[in-house]
Amino acid sequence: MALGWIWVFYVFLLGAGVGSFLNLLVSRLPFERSPIWPLGSRCLTCYQRLKWYDNIPLYSYLRLGGKCRICGTSYSSRYFFVELLTAFGFVGLFLLEVIYNWHGIPLLR
Repeated sequence: MALGWIWVFYVFLLGAGVGSFLNLLVSRLPFERSPIWPLGSRCLTCYQRLKWYDNIPLYSYLRLGGKCRICGTSYSSRYFFVELLTAFGFVGLFLLEVIYNWHGIPLLR
């Protein structure tokens, strides 16, 4: 069963990454900006590029206190909660479908 919890951890990380990408889409698409260009995230106030370690889902938001490292502008807590809820959603689906085999799929028994 310990191997199952390792998988849950990895699924949580995957879900947080998908939540981060969802945040990117939600913040760029309404303004008709490309989701793939410019590469790398930027602060929406000072337009400085964020370092890779300032862009780790959930962890960076908590470490920086929800603020830009450069100009100190606060980010919306929405970014954190979208990443967190997406990660929990991925874990919930993983537990129901893979670990507990909710639908009784023969291959997963």
